[in-house]
Amino acid sequence: MYNNISKDIKKGFIIINCIYATCFLLGIFFSLYIGVKDGGEKIFNQQNIQLLEKEYIFLEVLNNNLKLGIKILSGVIFGGISSIGFICLNGIFFGIVCGVTIKTYSFLYLFKLVAFHGGLEIIAFNILAAASIIPIIFIKNKILNKEYKILENIKIYFKLGILGISLIIIAAFIEGFISTIMI
Repeated sequence: MYNNISKDIKKGFIIINCIYATCFLLGIFFSLYIGVKDGGEKIFNQQNIQLLEKEYIFLEVLNNNLKLGIKILSGVIFGGISSIGFICLNGIFFGIVCGVTIKTYSFLYLFKLVAFHGGLEIIAFNILAAASIIPIIFIKNKILNKEYKILENIKIYFKLGILGISLIIIAAFIEGFISTIMI
């Protein structure tokens, strides 16, 4: 029984990653229409980042990412639909920021900024979105007359939630204290 739930969640996670990647590419495309003079030089400005205290950066990033993570996780109330929306918006926004940063500075500069924490953040948000679609998986399995226990689904939801939130905390620490040193 547990293996079937795991397979469904893995499929959901893969689909969510595909949705995120598509939205990210859409954001890159949109960034082609945003000029550097439109504020590109203000994004990830090295001097501005260096002026901020690392603890401040960590707390701001942690606060922002935890809020988004909790919104995504609470999408379980709406069957994961709102979570997918947040994943789409995040992918588009990140794509735009990446595109403008590459145009303004360079790919190497962007890589230094996001290489060590960006992947963890994306994975964390997508894990939380996968957790939020558990009701859809449960309903699908009920329609197909597969036996699933609600308690099992709830346990998996909380395990994925804890994993996603833990990754957000680790990514915020890396972004606040390590990524800022890299630039």
